[in-house]
Amino acid sequence: MPFTDLKNWNCAIGYGVGSSSPLSPSFNFALELVRSSQLVASFYQHHISAKVLDYRGGDETLNYIDLGLELATSSILCELQGG
Repeated sequence: MPFTDLKNWNCAIGYGVGSSSPLSPSFNFALELVRSSQLVASFYQHHISAKVLDYRGGDETLNYIDLGLELATSSILCELQGG
């Protein structure tokens, strides 16, 4: 697998939005070209929900919710090159 052949390279770009508090939701988006043959788009959301339960003496319970969506398709570059 020679490194000079661009067909063997992957490239990606991502963007994330969060805040300074760990209890605030965060969003991530990524777009990746895999070996010039597959295009992958990903979206992820991370959310933490805090709830105080009265019947247990006021203990705080944290619920972690992670949700992701990933879509993959063959790229136009691959189809134009006949691959």
